[in-house]
Amino acid sequence: MALKPIDDAIPVTVDNDRLIKQAKVAVPLDNTINQIKQSIDSVLTDENGNRLPPSTDASIDYVSSGDLKPIPDPDAKIQSLLDGLESKNWTELCDSLNDVRRFALYHSALLLPNV
Repeated sequence: MALKPIDDAIPVTVDNDRLIKQAKVAVPLDNTINQIKQSIDSVLTDENGNRLPPSTDASIDYVSSGDLKPIPDPDAKIQSLLDGLESKNWTELCDSLNDVRRFALYHSALLLPNV
């Protein structure tokens, strides 16, 4: 049986006649901070590395189905609906999702061929 080197042993401290093992934890702070910065940058950029435009409205409120109104010109709106759903702008995307809900409630015949 091989002996374990003493240098690799977990340090032990005594607290009120109890042995407490101290965990060896080494966190490379610089590396962690760089990883956090990279993950934030990946959220704020598109797939080509370009910065996304800031949102004009930081708070998006949920609109209940009872408050959704019919679309005045659904034939024209259905053409731009897919572009809005593919948008990187959060507010435009939420508006497009609400439009999908409006189509589903009031103009489902126009929505079905595009789904």
